[in-house]
Amino acid sequence: MSNSQVSERIAASKDDLDCRRFSVLRPDQVQRLSELLRRRVALRGRTTPLMGVGSEGDTSVSGCPVLRMRLRDLLHRLLEQLGRVGVAVPDVRLNGSSASFVIGGQPDQCYNDVDLLFSVDLSAPATLDKIKSAVWDSLRTCLPEGERQLQQVSMDSYIRKLVRVLESDRWSLISLGGCDEDDQFHQADDGREDADCVAMVELKFVDRMRRQFEFTVDSFQIVLESIGEEGVDETKHRRVLAESVSGSFAEAVSHLASREICTRNPEEIRGGGLLKYCRLLAEGYRPAAGIDPASLEKYMCSRFFIDFPDPELQLGKIRAYLAAHFPRRPGRLGSQQTAERRLDYLGTLRSVVQSSTICLMHRERHSILRLITLLAEEVRDSQKAVSLEPFSSGAGGWRAEQIVYGTGHFPWQLMDSIRDQRDRQRREGSGEGRRHRPLFGCIVSTSGGHIAFNCLSSMAIVRHAGVK
Repeated sequence: MSNSQVSERIAASKDDLDCRRFSVLRPDQVQRLSELLRRRVALRGRTTPLMGVGSEGDTSVSGCPVLRMRLRDLLHRLLEQLGRVGVAVPDVRLNGSSASFVIGGQPDQCYNDVDLLFSVDLSAPATLDKIKSAVWDSLRTCLPEGERQLQQVSMDSYIRKLVRVLESDRWSLISLGGCDEDDQFHQADDGREDADCVAMVELKFVDRMRRQFEFTVDSFQIVLESIGEEGVDETKHRRVLAESVSGSFAEAVSHLASREICTRNPEEIRGGGLLKYCRLLAEGYRPAAGIDPASLEKYMCSRFFIDFPDPELQLGKIRAYLAAHFPRRPGRLGSQQTAERRLDYLGTLRSVVQSSTICLMHRERHSILRLITLLAEEVRDSQKAVSLEPFSSGAGGWRAEQIVYGTGHFPWQLMDSIRDQRDRQRREGSGEGRRHRPLFGCIVSTSGGHIAFNCLSSMAIVRHAGVK
């Protein structure tokens, strides 16, 4: 539904609530929208146990090239490919935390991913395959020059999550990019950093969905239209409409500004709603007046354990949430800040689960609490790792002398030294270097001016320049 169609619907509506759902964006909000759509996206391939050999250019942790483009260009290419395969898209909207950022614009407000919602007709079974093909083809156009014809570059590696719901609701989700729980932002060979790029884009193709929000503060949808080659920069001169699918737009804006948690029919919120609720609490949000926190938390805890009944599923869900919403940042300070945020979040989650899991037996309750405690211990342990900064910078005369490749992962501080060693090996014809995702290592031996660092089954040996 375009902006003009929405306007016609509002004008023709006799339902006051329907009219109150919509609002026209202010100039400052339109400016934030334009800036968001101009942001660069850096999509990295999914990490797999078998790591591929890095190419000469910048590669992701999976061995596939990093896909870089502006968000508006990705959207344009996808709409173009959808049109080519015959999938009509009458309505495109910005959704989720990025839409809330555009609406609120508070200095401390941020978003970790971008959610795009496409209205499509999924009545024909073949449509989902057409959509997947269109997404693949649009990603392939983002491959670096010279690699677009390489068949070994699998578009599957860029898919973080693929969901299809074809029951009473009918929709599909394709999540692109993102970080595994142990991934960190890498620095490209040409010195560019992707720390300020959008790392994950979620594409949701919706035919019908009864509930499209969890809380009022994430209920905003901004209608996008006329996406051309130059994106939507021209929208600063046009009316851009936004909707709160929770009901009253003004009420949702008020909750966002005052950092209040409010919802309706909490029993309808899926299991992941518990994790989002705890994140809001950890960020300083509080239940709005008239909301009973105890009742709300019991509903969400019950649904979480219904949707994720065994510890393995629970662990996977929480790990994925930490990776998506508390991504690791470059540098020691960035790592410390991420650890602090993750610990605050896990402490909040543990407190809510401990006080609200009436649906669990004692053994199950103890299991989930222990699981959360272990995750917190992992975060703390990651901060106790030996700092290898002197070896990556070459300060003090130390340098990487020998690198033994295995199936493990090297400390991120040694990435530059490893890259230099890899390039030297290629020049000398001694074998192909491999690009690993990072993990902190530990000292295993010191002898004669040599220090060996063991990182699982891989090893790096550094030597002081003064030692023969």
